[in-house]
Amino acid sequence: MNTSINKNIVLTEPQFQKEREYWMNLITKETTQSSFLKLKDLDISKNTNDTNYRMSISEEIYEKINRICKGSDQAIFVLLVSAIKFVIFRYSNINEITIAIPVLNSSETNELTNWLLLKSLITDTMSLSEGLEETKKNYLNALSNQNFPIDIFLHCNKANKKILNTIVHYTPIHSKEHMKDVYYDTAFLFNKTESGLELEVDFNDTRYDLFYIKQIVEDIQKTLVEIIENKDKKINQINLVNNKELVEIKKRNYSNSAIHQYFEERLNNWSDQIAVTHNGTSLTYSELNQLANQLATRLRNEGVEREDLVGIFMEPSIEFIISMLAILKAGGTYLPIDIKLPKDRINYMLKDSDAKFIIARSKNFNGITFQGKIIDVSSRQRDNNKSLIIENINSNRDLAYLIYTSGSTGQPKGVMIEHISVVNFIEGMSKKIDFSKGKKIIALTTVSFDIFIVESLLPLCNGMHIVFPDDQSKDNYQRLSQFISETQINMIQATPSKINLLVNQMKKGLYSYGSVTEFLIGGEKFPNDLYSKLTEISNANIYNLYGPTEATVWTTINKVRDEFDMNIGEPLENIEIKILNNELTEQPYGVMGELYISGEGLARGYYNRKDLTTRKFIQLDNKRFYRTGDLAKKYRDGYLEYIGREDHQVKLNGFRIELEEVENAIRKNPLVENVIVTVIENEILCAYILGDDILNPKLIIEDLMKILPEYMIPSRYIKLDEIPLTHNGKIDRNKLPSGETHLMKTNYYYPPRDELETKISIIWRKILELDEISILDDFFEIGGDSIKAVKLEIELEKSGFQVEEILVYSYRNIMEMASYFKKLS
Repeated sequence: MNTSINKNIVLTEPQFQKEREYWMNLITKETTQSSFLKLKDLDISKNTNDTNYRMSISEEIYEKINRICKGSDQAIFVLLVSAIKFVIFRYSNINEITIAIPVLNSSETNELTNWLLLKSLITDTMSLSEGLEETKKNYLNALSNQNFPIDIFLHCNKANKKILNTIVHYTPIHSKEHMKDVYYDTAFLFNKTESGLELEVDFNDTRYDLFYIKQIVEDIQKTLVEIIENKDKKINQINLVNNKELVEIKKRNYSNSAIHQYFEERLNNWSDQIAVTHNGTSLTYSELNQLANQLATRLRNEGVEREDLVGIFMEPSIEFIISMLAILKAGGTYLPIDIKLPKDRINYMLKDSDAKFIIARSKNFNGITFQGKIIDVSSRQRDNNKSLIIENINSNRDLAYLIYTSGSTGQPKGVMIEHISVVNFIEGMSKKIDFSKGKKIIALTTVSFDIFIVESLLPLCNGMHIVFPDDQSKDNYQRLSQFISETQINMIQATPSKINLLVNQMKKGLYSYGSVTEFLIGGEKFPNDLYSKLTEISNANIYNLYGPTEATVWTTINKVRDEFDMNIGEPLENIEIKILNNELTEQPYGVMGELYISGEGLARGYYNRKDLTTRKFIQLDNKRFYRTGDLAKKYRDGYLEYIGREDHQVKLNGFRIELEEVENAIRKNPLVENVIVTVIENEILCAYILGDDILNPKLIIEDLMKILPEYMIPSRYIKLDEIPLTHNGKIDRNKLPSGETHLMKTNYYYPPRDELETKISIIWRKILELDEISILDDFFEIGGDSIKAVKLEIELEKSGFQVEEILVYSYRNIMEMASYFKKLS
C-alpha cells in the first residue's frame, strides 16, 4: 500500500474531513508532547542539536527482535517505539505519552506533512504486550491518516523550526531529510549495521548531559530485553536500576548499650560542665545524673518494670529532662505528652497506651482522666547520696519511647522506638554535625515532637549545654530572638516555618545571630529562598534534614552550600533508602517515586495497631522497609531530592499537580514571604499568601504564566496575616481562612483563552451589562448578586450548559466555571 501522497493528488472532501477529524480528536489543547525530565534550564537561544551519543544494540538482541518481528521493518519499528515510550512513562510518571515519527520513506514526497504524532495511554498496570498492542494500534491509525497536514498543530521556535520534543526514527523506513527542519529535545535514530542495530541519540544539551543520555539508552536496551523475554511483565516492574551502580549503604558497628548506659559511659568526660539551664537555674552533668538516679529509684520503688510505659506530662523544663533519663534508667519506656494538647487527645493517648504511671506537676493535671499512679515532681529534692547507682535491666532492643503522631483516622497513633535506634541516630548525627562539648543548643521544640531528641538526649550524650527559653520568650518571636542573641546560642533546630519567623525578626536589625554556628532545619520542605535569608544574617552552617517519626527523628542530612542545593542529602549510617513505584520496583536515577526506609532506625511498629503496622512496614528483598508516603528522587551519588507528600500531589481536570512546585514558583516573587497552595471547595486551586500589603495577584499570575502551565496557576488568592502553625511548628492547613474578607483582588484583565471561556464570558457580560470581564473577576465583586446569579444560570441552561443549583457560588470566576464544565464533559 502506498502510504505517501503525490503532490498532484488532491484529497477528496470526505477523506480530508475524516483525517481532519482523527487529528482534531487526537491533538487537543491538553495534549503535550512527551519528553524526558530535564536536568538543566532550557535556553533556546543556544544551538541545541550539536550533541550526540551512539551505542550498539547487541547482535543477540537484534536477532531476537528480528525473529519476533519476522523480519518486518514496520514491526521492528513498532517494538523500538514501544520501548522508548515505556521508558518515558517510567521516567515521567505521566500516563499519556505522545512522540513524533517521520512519515514513511518512499520515492514520492508528501508535501503536506513530514511528521506524525503517536499518542498512547499507558496505564499503571499495563503489561509489556498490552503496551506493544497499544503502540501498534496507534501507529496503524496514524499511517491511515497521514495525508492531513498536521503541521498546523505544531509550534515553531524563533528560527521557524517545528518543535518536536521526542523523535523516533528508523533508517530502513524513514528519511533523514526531515530532521533539518525541526527543533527537538531528543531524537532516537536507529540504524541497521552489519553487526545488528545501532542507536544514535541527538539531544538538547541545555536540558540533558551525556551521562543522563547514557542512562536513558541503557534503560531502553534493558526494556527491549524485557519485551523480548518477559512480555507479560508489567511495564512498571521493569528494573531500570543497575545493581552494580547502587551507592553502598554506609554501615558501621554501633554501640550495644541502651540509651542511659550510653549516656553514663561518656559522663566522666564532662561531669562538671553545665548540662541544662532554664529560667536562670542550671544543673551540671553530675547533678543531672544524680537527680535522674534519685527519680529512677523512686520509679522502681513505685513498681516500674522493664518496658513499662511512663508518661511525662509537663512543660519543657529541667524536670522534663530529668524524667526522660529517670524512666530509661528505671527500665521503662517514656511517653512524652505536651500539656498544650487538647484534653481529649491527651486522655486518648493515656488510654490507648495503657500507661501505668505518669510523671507530672500537680497543677498541670486538671481535666485529665488517668487511673494509674501519678508521680508528682512539683518540688525537686536532691539526695546527698552521690554514689547512688541504678542497675541496668534493659537490652538495646527494648522500647525507649512511645510517641504519638497524627493518624489518618483522626486519632493519633503511637510509634514504638527502641534503644538501638536512638543510639544509632545519636552516633550517626554526631559524625555529620559538630555536637561538641560545651556548645549551647536551644530547646525550641514541643516535647511531643520526636525531633526534641536532638535538643535533649543527643546533646546530653555529647556534653553540650541545653538551654530552654525563659517563660517570657518561648511564645514571642521578637523576645525569643533577643534571648538567642543575649544567651549566645550556638545551635538552633526548627522547622522552616519557625526559622522564617525568627529570620524576619533578625532582619529588623535589632539582634544578632553571630554566635550561631549551626541551623538544623527539617520537618517540612526546605523553601528555596530560606538559604539566602539565613546567609544574610549569619555565617552558620545550614543543614537540611529529613526523616519520619517511624525511622527515628532524622534519616538523611545535607549540608546546604548554596541556594540551589536543596536536596535532603544522604542517609545516616546503617540506614538504607529506596525510591519505588507503585509496583515496588526501584525508580531510575532522577525519577520521582515513593521513599522507603530500612535499617537500624526503623520503629518496632505502631502500638496496638497490628493492621496499620503490617500495611506501613513491609518486607522487601528480605528486609523490613517503612513506606513514608513521601515523594523523592535518588541520584547516582546517593543524594536524595525531596519532592513533597504523596497526598499533596493532586489531580485537577486530569492533570497531576505537585502543590510544592506551585508554592516554590510563587515564592520567587520578592514581595512574597511565604505561601501555601491547596485545593479548596470544588477543586479550586487556591494560594494563601503572606507578603507585602502592596502585593497584587496580577504580578504573581504574570510571573507564573512564564514558568508554569495554565492548569498549575491558582485561580484564587487569599491574604494571610500570619501562617497558622501546629504545636510542632509545621504549617496547619486546617486553620487556613476561607472568608471573603481575605480574598485578594486581581485588578487586571485576563481575556478568555479558548472557545468555552469566550462563550461563558459573553453570557456574563450580558447579565452584568459589562463590556469587558477578566476570566479571574469574581462575579459578586463586579456587580453580581443573588438575582443576577439566577439569571446567569438560566442563560447558561439556554446555551446548552448543564447547570447545578447555585453554580456561581462555587465557581465564582469564568476560569473556574469553564474548568468545571470541562470536567463534566
